[in-house]
Amino acid sequence: KLQINKAVVSTQSTGQPGSPLVPGSDMSYNERKDLLARIGVLEQLLKENESKYRTEREHHLKQLSDQLDQHSQIKNKAKQYKQEARLARESLEEYARQEKKTEELLKKVEEERKCWLNERSGK
Repeated sequence: KLQINKAVVSTQSTGQPGSPLVPGSDMSYNERKDLLARIGVLEQLLKENESKYRTEREHHLKQLSDQLDQHSQIKNKAKQYKQEARLARESLEEYARQEKKTEELLKKVEEERKCWLNERSGK
């Protein structure tokens, strides 16, 4: 983070316009005032840029958070669909087993009926 050290330019002055900031210095009161004004403008720009950066960063973080939520929802839906597909497959497999048992029972019943009819017609 950029910091401007005001202590560098806040040395004592005689307070007289146009007088040097420090004896032996070539910076006048007006130059000092101008420099402090520029520092103020730079500090204001810095604050605005920090605020803008913070706002953009928060917006970007919110977008990322929303995308992560969407991704999680999609992932959960995919998991749910996989589970439903597995249950459907298991149900179909169970149905096929029951159907096969039913066909086997029908064959046995048909064979017993034929035997019964043969026994009856033989008497």
